[in-house]
Amino acid sequence: MNPSHPLRRADLAYIAAFFLLTLLMFLPYLLPPTPLIFSNSEFGTDLTQEVYPLSRYVRDTLWETGTLPLWRSYYLSGAPLIGHPVAPIFYPVHWLILIFPLPLALNLDALIHIWWAGVGVYLCLRKLRDMRPDAAFLGALLFAYTPRLIAHLAGGHWALLSAVAWFPWVWLAFHSYMQTRRLGWAVLLGIALAAQAMNDGKYLIMSGVVLAPCPFFYIQRGQVRQWLRTSLLGGTVAFIVMFGLSAAQILPFIELLPYTQRTSLGIEEATAGLPPLLLMLWVIPWNMKIAEWVIFPGTA
Repeated sequence: MNPSHPLRRADLAYIAAFFLLTLLMFLPYLLPPTPLIFSNSEFGTDLTQEVYPLSRYVRDTLWETGTLPLWRSYYLSGAPLIGHPVAPIFYPVHWLILIFPLPLALNLDALIHIWWAGVGVYLCLRKLRDMRPDAAFLGALLFAYTPRLIAHLAGGHWALLSAVAWFPWVWLAFHSYMQTRRLGWAVLLGIALAAQAMNDGKYLIMSGVVLAPCPFFYIQRGQVRQWLRTSLLGGTVAFIVMFGLSAAQILPFIELLPYTQRTSLGIEEATAGLPPLLLMLWVIPWNMKIAEWVIFPGTA
């Protein structure tokens, strides 16, 4: 099977089975009374601290005023909403909060992205690696249900989960375009990158770093001009689609970036006055405690 071949009935059956399996896993969080997905640890969750309040504020403001809020007054002394890196209000899947009760909408959001991540891996393994449907299905399970991804779900990292779910689609679209030269794959690449930009921009950067050397593996002797034309055309189409869909998130973020506190910290402020012995715990095994767990990522 290659990127130009349509999906077979067996592929559709495995994709549907993966959805039913994911639905079964999330079933306790979809039936009334609908609970939120909480972390079973002492570290808490961003769901109650960030995701739920933001969703409630945006939904209530839209319902009451009919306009999208640009600023959230409930957060500290107030904070920008448009362009904030963890306020992905332009991403369409998150608009489920306007249709369903908040707990159900957030749980459906997570379900969709866990399933979407698995489908992306399944198609990568089928179309790019020509694996059997059962082997590709196993790969989808391993990726979508990996403990690291589920841990992020438990930690309330909805934007991160949404961005990671699109990475297999970035990989699929890029290599499918380079192999078939069909612009539809370049458009899909732009959509996948835009989804990452609208959710968690660092994954857009990661995708760019990972893909940067990949075009050079498609150079063939005597076809350098054709390769260059294909690469530039696909890259241009993908960039235009990506930027066109995510500009409302990217441009305000770039404008706000110079005013963030972390960009203005000196070395002494960045280390927060922590002694070198404590800073060495970055590279030495240690028993993590909640206070240091918060301090060290902030220092980084």
